[in-house]
Amino acid sequence: MTLPGEPAVLVDLGLSDIVDIAIAPDGSGIWLVDATGEVHTVGDALFLGSLPAIGVAPGSAVAGIASTRSGRGYWIVTKNGDVYSFGDAPHLGTLPEMGIIPAAPVVVLVANAGGAGYWMVSEQGDVYTFGTAHYLGTLREKGFKMVTGVAGLLPEGKEEKGYLLVDGRGEVYTFGEAWYRGSLPPAGVVPERPAIGLLRRQPSLSGGYWIVCGDGEVYSFLAPAYGSPTDRLDGEALVASEADPLTGDGYWLLAGDGRLFGYGNVAGELVKAISA
Repeated sequence: MTLPGEPAVLVDLGLSDIVDIAIAPDGSGIWLVDATGEVHTVGDALFLGSLPAIGVAPGSAVAGIASTRSGRGYWIVTKNGDVYSFGDAPHLGTLPEMGIIPAAPVVVLVANAGGAGYWMVSEQGDVYTFGTAHYLGTLREKGFKMVTGVAGLLPEGKEEKGYLLVDGRGEVYTFGEAWYRGSLPPAGVVPERPAIGLLRRQPSLSGGYWIVCGDGEVYSFLAPAYGSPTDRLDGEALVASEADPLTGDGYWLLAGDGRLFGYGNVAGELVKAISA
């Protein structure tokens, strides 16, 4: 299901303490954010601001960053659900503005395809929606009350009226129109380090997905096994992952020491941008 292999790209970005990455939709570059909200750019990704640059010391650590459709804006989300908008990213709301104190830290913000909504997900699988993002339920509403380590949300279905959640064990949960392709526990797989992401292959190719774990393993479900950096991490963990936005047929993995790995059919534009 997973194969150690040669990455199509391996670049040392010289950055540590990064918590998340966002790839520009046109493949021109990458944004990287650390726990303080400092933003670093690679290639032609535009620097549009950061929390230190606007004088903000967040009340809780930064959890993630997400790009707008245009690539001329991004959102930064903190673990308590505060959201900061830069460039053309619209401000659509935060958990503190709603009077919500999450029972578990927020781990990710995912923008919808239209760019006028986003989902926030907590570590225990609570889902919060803003703007035009569809609310389809949470793990606790489904009766899964002991799940921890939820690592990602993947929108799916017509008009994104479905989503998948993945937890630290690599279990995948479906909501609405989302389609289950498989997960790690039924396959008897216990990852050495928890899952950190769930990435979709372009639907026109197979519609499968990859589960990425912190130990470097990448597990493929109805998607090609393009490889993983398990034999290259030297004790480091993967901290962030993203499917290639241009080809939809490859993925990018960031290790805690700043090394960026690209596997599969990753976009030439981005390869040139980060290698320049």
